[in-house]
Amino acid sequence: MKSINHFISKSLFGPGILAVLLLAFSCTQDTASENLGSEELNAVSVKGKKARPIKARLDFLFDYSNNINTVECVPGVYLFKTIVSGNMSHLGNLQPGLEFDEDTNEPISGSYFIPVSCQIVSPPPALVLETEYKSVYVAANGDELHAIENVFLTFTSERTGTFAGTGTIEGGTGRFQNASGTWESKNGVFDATIEGNSASWEIEGEVTY
Repeated sequence: MKSINHFISKSLFGPGILAVLLLAFSCTQDTASENLGSEELNAVSVKGKKARPIKARLDFLFDYSNNINTVECVPGVYLFKTIVSGNMSHLGNLQPGLEFDEDTNEPISGSYFIPVSCQIVSPPPALVLETEYKSVYVAANGDELHAIENVFLTFTSERTGTFAGTGTIEGGTGRFQNASGTWESKNGVFDATIEGNSASWEIEGEVTY
């Protein structure tokens, strides 16, 4: 927040009185700060946070070129790193993940999903997978919101289907440094064929920062 300039007294004795008052106020503030223990400081910090509703409409593209962050669920079925775009409350239009490190194949900037794990809930042909992703959402100003996403993928064909799940916010950067909260992912559809190569979904929940 921008600082607010103090009004300057223009009375005859104003400068002298103002200096004395400022000196007294400064001493009082120093003493008060020294008397606050770490627990009290943490309480003040927590008290300053506010729970806010959060919504988003999101899309992603599968990154089939990534060979480092793939997770094989069943033979021939992989989870790929995905490049995310869309619009999210408190972040606005997201920066899509565009740049990648040539050596590690990790995103350098932008929003993305990286698969962590998956397991079979229901075997083929009615294939349902329980998956976990690490997600990073980046606002236009560069602030990042980090989350762990638990998603159930239900296949309607070999490489298409629907999904839903939950997200747990795990901090971030900038104003989201110590953020927390949860959301639900819904109305998710995916087409993991080379031709389709995309997915879309919505989220709704609460973020505290």
